Amino acid sequence: MEIEKLIKIYEKFKYSENLYHRLMQRRVRNILLISTFYTSYALEENIKFSEHIIGSYHQFNLTTIPKITVAINSSHALELIKEREDFDLIISTLQIGEPAPVKLAEILKEKNEELKYLLLLTERCSPDLIDSIKKSKIDNLFFWTGDSTLFLAMIKSIEDEWNAFFDTRVGPTAVILLLEDSVNYYSIYLPALLKEVMTQTQRLIKEEADNELKYLRMRTRPKVLLATNKDKALFFYEKYKDYLLCVITDIEVEKEGDTFGIEFAKKVKEEIPDVPILIQSGNPDLLKKAKDLEVEISYKNSPFISNDLKQFLLNKCGFGDFVFRDRNGKEIDRAKTLLEFERKLRNIPIESFEYHAKKKHYCMWIL
Repeated sequence: MEIEKLIKIYEKFKYSENLYHRLMQRRVRNILLISTFYTSYALEENIKFSEHIIGSYHQFNLTTIPKITVAINSSHALELIKEREDFDLIISTLQIGEPAPVKLAEILKEKNEELKYLLLLTERCSPDLIDSIKKSKIDNLFFWTGDSTLFLAMIKSIEDEWNAFFDTRVGPTAVILLLEDSVNYYSIYLPALLKEVMTQTQRLIKEEADNELKYLRMRTRPKVLLATNKDKALFFYEKYKDYLLCVITDIEVEKEGDTFGIEFAKKVKEEIPDVPILIQSGNPDLLKKAKDLEVEISYKNSPFISNDLKQFLLNKCGFGDFVFRDRNGKEIDRAKTLLEFERKLRNIPIESFEYHAKKKHYCMWIL
């Protein structure tokens, strides 16, 4: 092998602060929040909006906290954007005067195609309105659930999409692909998923002595990429199939009765058999069909869905203990730390060693 290739491999996987500094290069630093006084009050006032974001960043040891500027309507927003052009992200509610959000997004995108625009709904909307928004220049829409972690999830969904390509190829960073088209559902589920990923990542690095290095190592957490339609799911899959940590998908996508989620899971299983897959649905009959794929399944309307997610990440995605199993999947032993893993690896049956090696369990857990 050429020395240049060896150097690239070393640079990618070495345990070094220099590597962590190179990750997550693009951040949301300046947010423009467009919201009327009435809606701001419904969101518990703008100052509490800021407190929610700051609190979420501190909770997960995140240091780059964005600055929030408030506009009371579309006209005010255009004035602020004209005065300063350093906004990375626009978060808008629906009732902001003229121009309305769809038109405002068109105006802003004409001037700056890179500017991200997210719409935050505070009340139920008709399906026709939702469809028209999805077809517009607005990058994505979310529904206010009362969970303050939603704001962090909205911001991180943008940052993860920005940084995934570079970080997966430069550092030991994996991708979680979430396919869900229900605005109401992913507004609940995406914050829960991100929170669980960050919590588990913190658990893995808690023994790190250097606090600064802890912050830097948080940058290697898996990127969570949200696909809200079939095309985006396939786009993300083809782009990041070599870096997939897992796939979480709804069964019915874009229209009721369409079982694209099952077909998508089959495609992933055929091409990358060892990638863990969690299939979700609110329809028990459709979940029965998914059982034949030998994937994890979860009922979306269950009160235990958050626990299902946690167990999936712990047991299937390498966040928990390493469980040594025989060919039939029966537990033989388990290791909580790398030292335990090294010691117990010497004593397991060769059949167990081969079982885990073929399924790439070692790579996932050690990473």
